[in-house]
Amino acid sequence: MNGQPNKKISSKQHRSDENMIGTYLPLGLCFGLLFGQLFNNLALGLSLGLCFGVAIGAATKKQ
Repeated sequence: MNGQPNKKISSKQHRSDENMIGTYLPLGLCFGLLFGQLFNNLALGLSLGLCFGVAIGAATKKQ
């Protein structure tokens, strides 16, 4: 492969990461509904909202 040892992620850490992202998805969906009303396009709004929720979850996970 790339010559680097594989890092094992504990199941506790993995669950923590999933919960961090999972807590921001509903927030993203709420923003998505607002974006959908703003752009008069629900599909576009929900797509933007989900991206927004995942981005916040990933950013908070890195900190």
